[in-house]
Amino acid sequence: MLYSFLFLLWGCSNPFEEAQKKGTIEAYEQFLKENPTHSNASLAKLKIENLILAEAREKQTLEAYDAYLEKYKEKKQSENYVAAFSERMEIVWKETQKKDSVEGYDAFIKEYEYTQDTRVKTAEKYKKVAEYSKDIVIERIEKEQVDTSKSSSRNCTAAGTELNGWMFTTYVTNNTKRDIRYLRAKVHFLDENGEVLDSHSNDNTVIIGDLHGRAHATPKRRKGPFKIGDKRQWCYITGDTPSNWSKKVRIQLLDLIFMND
Repeated sequence: MLYSFLFLLWGCSNPFEEAQKKGTIEAYEQFLKENPTHSNASLAKLKIENLILAEAREKQTLEAYDAYLEKYKEKKQSENYVAAFSERMEIVWKETQKKDSVEGYDAFIKEYEYTQDTRVKTAEKYKKVAEYSKDIVIERIEKEQVDTSKSSSRNCTAAGTELNGWMFTTYVTNNTKRDIRYLRAKVHFLDENGEVLDSHSNDNTVIIGDLHGRAHATPKRRKGPFKIGDKRQWCYITGDTPSNWSKKVRIQLLDLIFMND
């Protein structure tokens, strides 16, 4: 009799533990279907939510995030929901920047203006630049390995023998119908598929505009105004590039201020 009782105890498995061993959405859903009032039902639901969110983070697609956000729209104040919403927004933002079009920025602003997120303000700024980008002509970007300690971004000249960085040079023409006071670019370092690995945007990526706090030292090529029809040389030197960089870069115009703006 005792042996029979022990056998029965041994044979009765814990359904929640079985679901945990499998650790899949399907396993937890099956557990809830068969044991809706189980003491671990709430925990199983949380496990499902976390797995769906983890799947979205792995796939990094709007569809995967939308599936999570739709399923848990009643939990908008939860930590998971807020994080998922922000992560989805970042995917949309990256795609918007990649397209770099007036229509793309308009769509982003329309979708997220109620959030008061700083990226909405940035989108409004980038939209203005995109409106004129076709009239600001950037020629083919040349690159050269240089000695960063000896080369000069002031004169766009390479010097020295220790090749520990890169210099990028091009020419920019103002074909808009207004003189430009300030123009800044962002340098995107791309992988073999054209995806952005890293980006640089600082005082040294400015095309037109005085050096911050050092107006007297600003190279002539950067001095405003950038008059209608003018062509200026631009260069950027850096020793900080991604390890898996494909040696391809893309220049995106970020800030544009016309004279008298």
